[in-house]
Amino acid sequence: MSMFVTFPYEDRIEMLTDGACYNKRGTLFMASEKVWRSPDCPMMVTGRGNAKMVRELAKACLGFAQCGSFAQAIRDIELHFDEWRERNGEYQGQTFQMLIAGWHEDTGFSQFHVVSHANWIPGMEPMRVNTVWGVFWAGPPIDPIKANPILTEERVKAGATVFGPELAQLARETPMQQWESGMILHSVGCHIDHTVLTRHGVETKRLLKWPDKRLQKIDPDLKPEILLAPEPKVSALDLRPPHWIVEQGRAA
Repeated sequence: MSMFVTFPYEDRIEMLTDGACYNKRGTLFMASEKVWRSPDCPMMVTGRGNAKMVRELAKACLGFAQCGSFAQAIRDIELHFDEWRERNGEYQGQTFQMLIAGWHEDTGFSQFHVVSHANWIPGMEPMRVNTVWGVFWAGPPIDPIKANPILTEERVKAGATVFGPELAQLARETPMQQWESGMILHSVGCHIDHTVLTRHGVETKRLLKWPDKRLQKIDPDLKPEILLAPEPKVSALDLRPPHWIVEQGRAA
């Protein structure tokens, strides 16, 4: 699982996620929606890494939200990981990376990150719920020089339906080293979903899709079909540091 990125605004969090699920050699075996939404409170979960592990953890996290409070849910999730570390010590399983976001009744829009292994992202303690701020990027190490014209201040304020297709295509065209195999592959594919979290809930729409084929590798030169018309907004982006966390080219 290959890419997710969040953009927190004053009145919402927008997120882009791709749909490619591939093996260690980069062969696509399925397309999947990688967003899990709570029906009980404004909360969403995404991730990348081992597909089965991410799916099971995401569903488990949403189970804590049945209380109807994101603040209580994230406290319980944090406690769960703390207890796991005390019981098990260092994690030895499949690699994964999780992003949990929601409307916190005390602190407003909030984002939390969990990573499985210590050397995946510098400064992130593994198997612990870490608080993160601002734009959170997990995906190929895109070239800032190429990204700057896409992510101008005006376009970013307008929202991800405006700049998302170009940003996703840039990520698709950027190869990255795989965490376990060490192979250099193109990993962003199949589709891009656009998810919006507000105080009232979470909604996901398909932004675009590529003509990728199962049992083949991702062709970075393929162009997408845009499915969602731009919906420009005017709102300030949360740029509290660290405002641009880039995981340098490693994924499972």
